[in-house]
Amino acid sequence: MPDSPRLTTAKSYLSIFRTLDTHQLSSLLSEKFTQTFAPSSISPPGPFDKPGFIAHLTSLTKVMTGFPITILDVIESENSNAVWAHCTAMPEWRVDAMGGGEGEDGQEEEALKKWGFKGEYVFMMWMDASEEKVERCVEMLDSAATLRLMGLMGKAKENIGRK
Repeated sequence: MPDSPRLTTAKSYLSIFRTLDTHQLSSLLSEKFTQTFAPSSISPPGPFDKPGFIAHLTSLTKVMTGFPITILDVIESENSNAVWAHCTAMPEWRVDAMGGGEGEDGQEEEALKKWGFKGEYVFMMWMDASEEKVERCVEMLDSAATLRLMGLMGKAKENIGRK
């Protein structure tokens, strides 16, 4: 059986993180879109409206080429017009964000060890009436791993600032 429009929209939304394509993202978000990261105890960014979330993803492109998501499990609710996805994701850092330059033999492999990161997430996505736009997303972050990611993000921004 083919995926419902709701599930297709959710999968399209999650696939955007592979390239951080904000043009494609914009086309999938309703005008009333809101993005909330949780839990609040780790002081995540946001909450965001549509323009704010697009700006947030744009800022990630300064240090990453992508943040590919792997879907582990999905729950779809017709009654709630929602999809919940349990996922993992790993950032793909820009070489200069890791403090390296192009073509430095052996250093890229060493940097990848230092910069390796894998987080676990639950995306709760509610669609608009058309089921073709995401209206609301609550992203449950892997608390311990996200604190490490925040540290890596800070270091990446610092490295980019030195260039």
